[in-house]
Amino acid sequence: MTKERIAYIIVAVEVKRSDVFGRKVFFLNPSLIMQNVLVKRLREMEYEVYTISDYRDAKPILSEYEDSVCFINTDDQLLPMEWYNFIKSFKDDLTLSSILLGVISTHMKPADKDKFNKDIELDGGFLSTTNGIDNTLLHIQNFLIKCNAMGRRRYVRLDCTDKQDCSGVCVINNCMIDLKLADISTAGFAATTPLSAVDRFAKGQRIGNVTINLERRTIQSAVDVFATKKNEKDGLIVLLFTDSLGEKPKEYIREYIFKKLQNEISSFVNESMKDTKNYSTEN
Repeated sequence: MTKERIAYIIVAVEVKRSDVFGRKVFFLNPSLIMQNVLVKRLREMEYEVYTISDYRDAKPILSEYEDSVCFINTDDQLLPMEWYNFIKSFKDDLTLSSILLGVISTHMKPADKDKFNKDIELDGGFLSTTNGIDNTLLHIQNFLIKCNAMGRRRYVRLDCTDKQDCSGVCVINNCMIDLKLADISTAGFAATTPLSAVDRFAKGQRIGNVTINLERRTIQSAVDVFATKKNEKDGLIVLLFTDSLGEKPKEYIREYIFKKLQNEISSFVNESMKDTKNYSTEN
């Protein structure tokens, strides 16, 4: 959380956005085991991971997020040669050429695999799950470290300003204070409060019990006040969870965050034109 906050005030130095906020990581056409193991575990490591089910939606989405990472399962939807042409076309597109690509396959024939390795520069490599899904995860994790996919942040943060299904409340000196969530991560959250309530929070103060409602789940935890700020009409406070936040509540927060983030991608897909190119030929 601390490093993420620091990133917001870096205005004087020109840096790549991915160096600060990290890279989005996409899995295109993921198999069930990829979703249940690779995606789940990487999200637990606080990588910002999304899935794209249909290859025809990949280019419209990735065009919006330059410098992202995309691992492609080539075992279905397209034939190996069609996947080859699909992947190779990225390097010929100025918008897509910055995407770091990797291939994951279980069933590709050795001759097809050799063609991929020989003719296409795959930043994320050509991975086979036949060596075990844990080995595949380790390779991906090492690659994400190498390309600084985490950036300077440590946690995936969700902007809650337009979310109607999250809220919070705390009690300080027998005074109940409503908290309107501004953002949340598994490390803590920022919230706006009535202006009259800001002075009840002091940096370093521990509040014994804060209640957060995320959809239909209620989470309770002690928090430490990290920062406070008075605005013209309200106050902003940043609260960090203490060790009293158990693993299960943390899992609920993570599920909420990634459900909302994935929904944003799904909404974008519904509003975008699909990729209609025929990849049976290279041109």
